[in-house]
Amino acid sequence: MTTATARRDPPSPLVIGAVVWISSELLFFGSLFGSYFTLRAHAEGPWPPEGADVEVWAGAIGTVLLLVSSVTVHFAVTAARAGHDDLTRRWLLATIALGAAFLLLLAQEWANLSFSVSDHAYGTMFYTLTGFHGLHLLAGLVAMVVLIWRSTAGAVREGAIEVMSYYWHFVDVVWIALFTSVYLAG
Repeated sequence: MTTATARRDPPSPLVIGAVVWISSELLFFGSLFGSYFTLRAHAEGPWPPEGADVEVWAGAIGTVLLLVSSVTVHFAVTAARAGHDDLTRRWLLATIALGAAFLLLLAQEWANLSFSVSDHAYGTMFYTLTGFHGLHLLAGLVAMVVLIWRSTAGAVREGAIEVMSYYWHFVDVVWIALFTSVYLAG
C-alpha cells in the first residue's frame, strides 16, 4: 500500500528573508513596548503626567487610514497575482496616499502637543514609539515607490509586492498595538 504525499515547494529565499527581518522588527518594537510598560508601571504619579494629553481623535483617524491601507495593499497583491500591472500600481499608489496622510497627521499632532520628548518619561516614550513607527511607515512608502518605479520597466515579480505587503501589514499591526496602549489606555 502506498500513500500519496503532496509535495510542497519550499518558500522562496525572499519570503524567508522577509520573515526573518520582520521577526527582528518584532523584537525591536517588543523592546520599545516593554520599556513603555516598565516606565508606566514604575511611574510616580499619574501616567500620563498632567498636561501630557494626546489627541485620541488623531490616533483614531490614523488607525482608520492604516486599516484602509491594509485593504488597498491586499488589493495590490491580488492584482499582481492576476498579472494586472497597471491595477497593481494604482492600488500601491492608493496605499502610498493613505500612508502619507497618516504621516502628515502624525506630524500635525507632534506640532500641536503640549509636551516634548525631554519633559518626562511619558514624552520620551510617546515620541520614541510614534517616531520609530513613523520611520518604519516611511520605509514602507519608499519601498512601494521603488516597486512602482521598477514595475514600469517590468522588473518586479509578484513575490516582491507580496513580501512588501507583509511588512506593511506588520507596521499596521504595530500601530494598532501602539494606539491601544498609548492613546486609549494611556
